[in-house]
Amino acid sequence: IAEKSVKQNDNALYEKIKTDIVSGQEAIIAAINEAFKSVRGEIANAHKTPVQSVPQNENNADLERRLSEAKAENEELKSKVAELDEKLTDAFATNRHAASFEAERIRSDLKREFTFLYEDWLEYESSTDSADNCMTLKAIIKKIFRALERNGINFKGNNK
Repeated sequence: IAEKSVKQNDNALYEKIKTDIVSGQEAIIAAINEAFKSVRGEIANAHKTPVQSVPQNENNADLERRLSEAKAENEELKSKVAELDEKLTDAFATNRHAASFEAERIRSDLKREFTFLYEDWLEYESSTDSADNCMTLKAIIKKIFRALERNGINFKGNNK
């Protein structure tokens, strides 16, 4: 009986160990399956999101820095262009003023010189024709042309 009891205990113990081993195997297999699912999920997520390596991040940072510098340089150049545009506008205004002043000076000089020449002309215009009057009128006309030349008016056709 004792031997039978030992055998039964051995069989029960064997069955218990066998059941525990099967349960343990099932738990291990389930854990491995869960781990595989988790790894597959991470792999799938990794394929969905782009992977940036450190050099790409550094390259992006460098590009962003250069873009920022270019924007700053662009703003500086815009400022310089505005400043130069203002100076050019001032220079044109000064040039217009100087040209206007020069034209007014020439008009004034011509008016002064031609006033005297016109008075001389009126004196001889209706005079009798004589060699002396003709010579005087020629001299008046010659003075008119010299006055024009002195004031920079070219009438000779040589385009100087």
